[in-house]
Amino acid sequence: MKVFLMRYLSVMNLLVTVYGQDTGTLSGVILDHKSKEPLIGANVIVEGTSLGAATDYEGKYLIQGVDVGIISLKVTYIGYEVKNITNVEIVPRKTLTVNIDLKRDVVSIAGVEVKAEKKSGTDIESLTQKQDALEMQDNISADQISKSGDSHVADAVRRVTGVTIMDDRFLVVRGLGDRYSSAQLNSVGMPSPESDRRSVPLDLFSTALISGIDVAKSYRPDLPGAFGGGNVNIRTKLYPSRTIYKLKISTGVSGNILPGDEMITNMSGPNDLLGFDFGRSRDIPSSFEDELISYGSIPETYLPDLLTPIVSNFTGDTIGWNSDPVREYLWFKDSYRKNSLLPNTFQNSIKKSSLPASTSFTYGTKYGVANDLEMGFLFDGNYSRKSKYNQERMDRYNAYNDPSDDGTVIVDPVTGLEIIQYDKILRKGFIGLDRDIYQTSSNIGMNFSFGLTIRKHLRFGLRNVYTHTSKDNFTSSSGMSGELNHDYANLYPGKDFNAYLDGVSFNGEQWDDIDGDGIYDSNESYSDSNQNGQWDPGDSISVLDENGLLISQRYNEKAINLTTLSIENKFDFQTIKNEIDFKYTFGKSDMYEPFAAKSEWEYVRDELDPRTGSYTLYLRNGSNPGVSYNSKGKENIYGVSYDHLITVAKNTKIKFGLKVDRKERDFRRRYLYMDYSLFSLATND
Repeated sequence: MKVFLMRYLSVMNLLVTVYGQDTGTLSGVILDHKSKEPLIGANVIVEGTSLGAATDYEGKYLIQGVDVGIISLKVTYIGYEVKNITNVEIVPRKTLTVNIDLKRDVVSIAGVEVKAEKKSGTDIESLTQKQDALEMQDNISADQISKSGDSHVADAVRRVTGVTIMDDRFLVVRGLGDRYSSAQLNSVGMPSPESDRRSVPLDLFSTALISGIDVAKSYRPDLPGAFGGGNVNIRTKLYPSRTIYKLKISTGVSGNILPGDEMITNMSGPNDLLGFDFGRSRDIPSSFEDELISYGSIPETYLPDLLTPIVSNFTGDTIGWNSDPVREYLWFKDSYRKNSLLPNTFQNSIKKSSLPASTSFTYGTKYGVANDLEMGFLFDGNYSRKSKYNQERMDRYNAYNDPSDDGTVIVDPVTGLEIIQYDKILRKGFIGLDRDIYQTSSNIGMNFSFGLTIRKHLRFGLRNVYTHTSKDNFTSSSGMSGELNHDYANLYPGKDFNAYLDGVSFNGEQWDDIDGDGIYDSNESYSDSNQNGQWDPGDSISVLDENGLLISQRYNEKAINLTTLSIENKFDFQTIKNEIDFKYTFGKSDMYEPFAAKSEWEYVRDELDPRTGSYTLYLRNGSNPGVSYNSKGKENIYGVSYDHLITVAKNTKIKFGLKVDRKERDFRRRYLYMDYSLFSLATND
């Protein structure tokens, strides 16, 4: 048995040796013929056999056990021409290296046309525009805005790095003032409704109307010449790729003011509707025109027949005029009648706040009139109204020399004189105000656009955007305000202290507040000035300084109406691609601010009974008890722009163009100083 096993193993060993001597190994690398990059997964087959291999990630292949002799190879790879290699000689027990280059194959198929509409307003589009931009630019897509919940463009833009919004509406880029920034709508300029700024307030534009926002932080030739810090371009759609209709109703709750809380508002008009003062009930009557209304200044042209000349006894010249009392009476009468027509813009009322509301509606469609002709339109409309309430605290501090510091002697390097410098300490100044700010605002925006496209290369567009906002602001500031404090230091001398009397802060002589209610009661201690054992008018219970009250009231409406006609054309001239963009723009902005009023009040306690008092108008130091100004204005804009982009080669583009803008501004403001009238029309006068 052992002899048989040994013979069997010897035979097997001989067969294996003979077999190994009749085969060889084939290896190599398969590369792209042009780029010389390795081809991963290319197939190498030994024709007439089942032997073969696929290349690895480096393009290498290895085939073992190939019969000795002349063989042929077949190399295939998707997208490349099939390559046959003949007369490959395999040597026993040797590895033959065969490197192969493959050429790309041109695949010819029957015509396949894929049609798709590029979707705008997406995050992908925003990122692509930012990557392709030559200058520093940020883009905000409609998708981003919808996720953030921003109600107007100013809120959306403040999310861009390096951009801040001043006064909640004006663009500031990298610290440069708003005068160095500009705003555009569909790459054309806009009129500004501001009387003292050329900047366009961005809170006028609702985010419901836009498809995206581009913020340029560095200059490029196609931006306005007044560009200095940044440019915001608000984009709207021309028409959609398919029929869309959308109705959106939203609301929200703020922690500062809840539905049902009290809101202080200014005067309202009988014809107010959706934020419009249609009857202009808040405005100065047209009968005033530009004339000055004053009781104490009678114009010389008023009833000159009732003027008597004053003749100098020395020269015989007229040195003045005596006015008949009847003339003065008639002037007072006419002035009183006219002034009584002025609306009382200083009045206010308390209302209940409601939930903020926002409603928007969108409808658009596209029509394919013919194979090479399509047209469509889009309408967007929105209305929103909300109330805001904020509290602020303003304190003023003064720097004084620290009395505990001995001072440091410093020598002036110019004069050589010695100067003693002391450490500073901060002490509270005479201004410390608590502000309650109430604001009610509304916004209406509408966007209509119509487009006609011919053969996908020529497009005519018409866009109109209208936006209108109204704001009603009431601000009450109370506290220490310098002179606006009543001083009882001489009337009621006593020990200074800090306490509260009926919610009003004051300093004065302390009494024993037994029940801790902050109000003097008859059973509590007081300063008995006449020592009669009871409180009398004149005995002190409070008082050094009382609170001042400053009231600020404002109502305004602002609107922008902008229309743009555009022509876009794409065509080839020989091997040069051309893109032309022509726009003609005309628009108007309006500003209506019937009043921006301020009044100053002081809390005065009764001299005989300091437990009582009231707020009265502040009338000292020649001040006016109230001042208000009325502003109106408009700006018209006309503009033409032409941009031409030439693509000479894949990476060679030339762009040139022309932009011309013309603006006409007319803003006016009239101040009214209010005062008491001591004149009355008695029946027997």
